[in-house]
Amino acid sequence: MKNKKIILIFFLSIIVFLTINEFFYYNINENQIYPESTPKYKITDVNTTNNFNLIYKYFNEYLYKAKGFEVIETEHFKLFFKQENRSNVQIVASSAEKTYDIIGEMFDFFPRFKIPVVIYADQSSMARAFGWPEEEKVQGVYYMGFIHLQSPLGNKDYFKEGPMVHEYTHLVVDELTGGNYSRWFTEGVAQYVEQQVTGYTLDMDFDVDEKTKYQLNDIFYCFDELPDTAVAYLAALDMTKALIGDGQIDEIKNVFSMLKSGACVNEIFLQSVDASHMEGEHIAMANNTYGGVQDE
Repeated sequence: MKNKKIILIFFLSIIVFLTINEFFYYNINENQIYPESTPKYKITDVNTTNNFNLIYKYFNEYLYKAKGFEVIETEHFKLFFKQENRSNVQIVASSAEKTYDIIGEMFDFFPRFKIPVVIYADQSSMARAFGWPEEEKVQGVYYMGFIHLQSPLGNKDYFKEGPMVHEYTHLVVDELTGGNYSRWFTEGVAQYVEQQVTGYTLDMDFDVDEKTKYQLNDIFYCFDELPDTAVAYLAALDMTKALIGDGQIDEIKNVFSMLKSGACVNEIFLQSVDASHMEGEHIAMANNTYGGVQDE
């Protein structure tokens, strides 16, 4: 029992030390993290992490190793995988590094820290890891600095058809807004970037019910509860495109900067977009189809 306590204290001490080290590095060397940032958006002012996320990151990296995951490091990523997925690790690694370069250029964002990516054998094993029903069909998840992916299947082009670009964009949103964003916005931005980079849109894989529409309040306040996920996601993409207009990526960075300063993305949207023009394929301006209401 005494030995277990000593081991626990030892690992906690390492986590605290690494957290403090990372905290000071980020604050002292921000220009090294974002060497090509433009003064207009002040992305160099962003502190890319917080102490809680760092503790979560280091603790879970040790946890995955304890669960039998092996680790291979690339220049910018740590890939965690089980032995049965070793043959696919290089495919994921190549996609990750390509994504890092392309999206880094788009957002002037090049994280210095290595990003953890956890690879699962199939959808059911990833669903079990998150406590979801095994029939849950998810190829990728971003959560608190970790990218979780299903192992590549078949001979498809994993960069274009896999979830890496989408999930990595979630990380970018999280980092550059300081975690201050709504679910619809991060999903809208992730889909927008994915469409720009790979050409993929959700309706390429899903039969979208053209009769189903959601009101803005549904998207604002009940996004994860909406029964038709495909329509909700496509509505978020429509709203993101309306929000950024012709500004495209530059305007997304501008919104990031406002969110980092404490603004609310719902308020930014309502102040920037003529909502009366949003009625369309996935959005209804009257008669809630789901009953979204603002949280008290």
